[in-house]
Order: sequence, then structure tokens, then C-alpha cells
Amino acid sequence: MALPADSPAVDAGNGTVCVQSVATGGAGGVDQRGVTRPQGSHCDIGAFELAGAYATATATATATATATATALSSSSNPSATGQAVTYSAEVSPHPGGGYISFTDAGAIIPGCGGEGPVMGFQGSCSVTYASVGSHPIRAHYYGGAAGFQDSIFPTLTQVVSAPGTGTSGTGGSAAPTVTSVSPSSGVTV
Repeated sequence: MALPADSPAVDAGNGTVCVQSVATGGAGGVDQRGVTRPQGSHCDIGAFELAGAYATATATATATATATATALSSSSNPSATGQAVTYSAEVSPHPGGGYISFTDAGAIIPGCGGEGPVMGFQGSCSVTYASVGSHPIRAHYYGGAAGFQDSIFPTLTQVVSAPGTGTSGTGGSAAPTVTSVSPSSGVTV
């Protein structure tokens, strides 16, 4: 699926990797359609680079689409290491389709990348953190039903503490591990 012009993935890719791929002649210098990357200030995230006539058509269609808002909540914030945390996202108005993905510090949380369609307006993602730290979590709604714009929740800061402390520790970055998602898409509807 190609990117809409207002997608948070536009110009949000890792510019270093994109430039290195181009410099070394790797396939990263073009998207899966053969469009040269980057078209903007950075590569777009994903297999498609927004470019040319498609970008103009998408921008025009998006201007007439209904705006959406994505709300994000955490089942437990702060949480403790080893404790399952479930992030829930709700899109309004209810578009009746599309995808919701969850990111931590800009990287898609494994298993929570919106590989499956949302059959309504909600999605969830459960993770367990192995070490203390703060995590900037975002929920992205995209690829929605006709007539609805993409949206993103600005940032929810998830604080992970040592068990029994109730405050964040000073440990390094914490990599999440997925403990439960359904159905294998990372999105629960």
C-alpha cells in the first residue's frame, strides 16, 4: 500500500541507512516500484516512497477526507520490569477499517506493526519490559477507510521501574518483548 501524503512515515526513515544504501548501490536507493529514494528530506518508512503524480493525487484526496484522532492509553503507567503492559488505541470518528501500529522511540514494537486490518476502531498491543527506563510510545492509524485521514497520538511516556520502587530507574534502554498479541497481527479488534 502506497503512503498517503500526510502519513507520519513520510520523510521519517533513517536517512543514514538510506544514504548508505544509495552510496553502495544497494536496493535501498529505490522503493519497490523503482522510485528513487529519498524524494524529500529523508527516506519514507516502508516499501514505498511518496513521489510524483501519486503524491499530488493523495494530497488532493486527503484534503477532502474526514480528519481522525487517535487516542492512546496504557494499562499500567508506571509499570514494573517483568510486568505486562497493554497499550490500547481508539480512532474517532470510527472509520470502519485501516491499520493501527504502535511504536517505541520511533521503532515499531515487534508484533504490533499493524500487519492486520482494524475491523472497527480499536487496536491493542501487549509488551513486557526487561529493564527500567522511559519509553515514548505512539499509536498510528493509517490506511483507513475511504474518506478518512490518517492520525497519530503525539506521545505517551511509559515509565518502567524496578519492582516495588514506583519510580523510574537509571538503567539503559529497555527493549520490549511481546508477550501476547492477537490474532498474530499485533492488533486486537
